[in-house]
Amino acid sequence: MGAMQGMRFEEGSGRLKEGEGLFLFTDGVTEAFNADEALLSEDVMDIWLSEMRSLGSEALVREMRLRISGFAGSAEQSDDITLLCFRYMGPDTRKAQTD
Repeated sequence: MGAMQGMRFEEGSGRLKEGEGLFLFTDGVTEAFNADEALLSEDVMDIWLSEMRSLGSEALVREMRLRISGFAGSAEQSDDITLLCFRYMGPDTRKAQTD
């Protein structure tokens, strides 16, 4: 979620519609490896996310953690694995919740 000095990036903006959300993760997720030293790919992450698109934020993060742990098995990881998920519930603040 941070950038190093001199790093290039594109800036953009968008607007979430009610019910839409974002799932963010650090590079430690796609650099997670298993006992055979195979890396977890973004393609696998895309498949998992499409399978979990109906889950709420908390359940999605919990399920993703389980799948990453299952992939990695007993292999010790060398980078942080950080996940952040949120969903826009609309302008009515009474619907807001923190997962």
